[in-house]
Parts: sequence; C-alpha cells; structure tokens
Amino acid sequence: MLVASASLLTTLQAGAGDFGFSLTILLTVLAAAAGVGVLFMRSGEQLDIALTEQNLWSKAEGEARRELLYQKLYILRADEKLLRRRASILNTGFALLTASLVAAAFHLTGAWH
Repeated sequence: MLVASASLLTTLQAGAGDFGFSLTILLTVLAAAAGVGVLFMRSGEQLDIALTEQNLWSKAEGEARRELLYQKLYILRADEKLLRRRASILNTGFALLTASLVAAAFHLTGAWH
C-alpha cells in the first residue's frame, strides 16, 4: 500500500494529462485493490471443538482419532485452496504495482510525450 501510494502521489505531483498519467493511476488503484482484497478474504473453516467433542466422546479411541484426523485433513485442504487463491491475487497485485511503477517512470521522464 505504501509503495502504491508513493507511486500515485509522485505521478499526481508530476501533472496530469497524458496516457502515462492515466495508466499509472489505473494500475496503482488496481494493485492497491488487489492488496486490500487479499487482506479481507475470508479465512477457512475452523474446527468446532464442542461439536467435535460431542461426536467423538462415545467412540473408541482409535475411531475417534481417525475421525478427528479426517476432519482436520478436510479443513487443511480447504485452507490450502484458499491460500493458493490468495497467492494468485497477491501475485497479480504485485505485477500491477510493478507495471504502475514502470508507467510512472515513463510518465515522469516524458517518454510518452
């Protein structure tokens, strides 16, 4: 967020009007939105301890351990999928941020005039 803000402020201070300015603004906003989106993505399921205790209490020890293991495995696999999705969005955000910095550099040097 800080790098995106710095890029945005530098571009705004340099002046508006050309393609590089608009592109920098757009890419910076998209990069920041991706970063914020990753922060607010919902986390995976949690193991309900009270319900699990009720379900496992009457079972034999081996059966209870096996069921608990499968419950944890199910949650772990769901968490892995969520983390992969978050990583993909985060990588896209970094690519957009990099592109916005390149666009800001072109804008500041006047390469698009």
